[in-house]
Amino acid sequence: MGNRSAVLSAAAIAVGLFAIATPAGAQERFASQCAALATADVRNYCARVGEAAEVAQARIGMAFTGGNPVPGSGSTLGRRLRKIPRVSVDARATTIGADLPPTSRIGSDTEVDARVTTFNVDAAVGVVNGFSLLPTVGGFASVDLLASYGFSSLPDDKGFDDSPNSWGLGARVGLLRESFTVPGVSVSAMYRGFGDVDFGDPTLTNRDAAFRLSDQSVFSLRGTVGKRFLTLGATAGVGYDRYSSEVAAILRDPAGGDPLRVSDPDFDSDRTTVFGNVSWSMLIVHLVGELGWQSGGDVFPAPTGFESQADQKAWYGSLAVRVAI
Repeated sequence: MGNRSAVLSAAAIAVGLFAIATPAGAQERFASQCAALATADVRNYCARVGEAAEVAQARIGMAFTGGNPVPGSGSTLGRRLRKIPRVSVDARATTIGADLPPTSRIGSDTEVDARVTTFNVDAAVGVVNGFSLLPTVGGFASVDLLASYGFSSLPDDKGFDDSPNSWGLGARVGLLRESFTVPGVSVSAMYRGFGDVDFGDPTLTNRDAAFRLSDQSVFSLRGTVGKRFLTLGATAGVGYDRYSSEVAAILRDPAGGDPLRVSDPDFDSDRTTVFGNVSWSMLIVHLVGELGWQSGGDVFPAPTGFESQADQKAWYGSLAVRVAI
């Protein structure tokens, strides 16, 4: 009965993981408010500010999330002797480039070349051991619980004011547990919330615009496969991230009137990612390097006067030290 319940629970999670996500719509509400402004220069500038918010949302979220939710591991942890949960804890640093469109002044053509860095502590606990499909082929329907906490370092010399913290909770479901004959294969889902991000000068003294991203979250799906060869291991994976925020922007009115305000309570976007890990293991300690690629998003649905930054890809990398017992 216990095995049946575990299988049903794992199956339900797996169905949720592979449910087709609703494609993220373009930033129509923000774009429509920009389109209502008086002149073409201001309309284009407003759209650039909205595009900058979209790029910042995705890059900061990617830095917190990274690729593999358990660095250097492709399979679930399981339980020792089927009674004692196995535990994994790691410290991870992740960095990604965040190139934003020109937003300092209405007439500026200088892009903002920024880099986002985060520091995270990630944990995984094996709660369901799963069962064997064949001799030496086990771990099917096993389940790990995932948790993460992190903080960021955003460059204030590029216009960022706050460096938000994040937290995350999720689960990983095993399809195969790594053994001598097979690689480890698993899928995971994780929800992460992170704090407000302020960019620009809200007093409009030193810049012509500012925006705030608030109530931020990202829902992440990952699929990983990995195998260790003696002390070296390799893991590869793919993922999908859906970002959600509220955004509020303020812009200088070139005509000298009150500042212009634009907002959107449902400022959403999505990205896909591909990543790889290389790890070196010594007993319970694993040193892990990760390199990943984040896709671009939809072109902002209003003309910005410049080449789109929202549809540009980005590379990210991380280093982690993980202890598994």
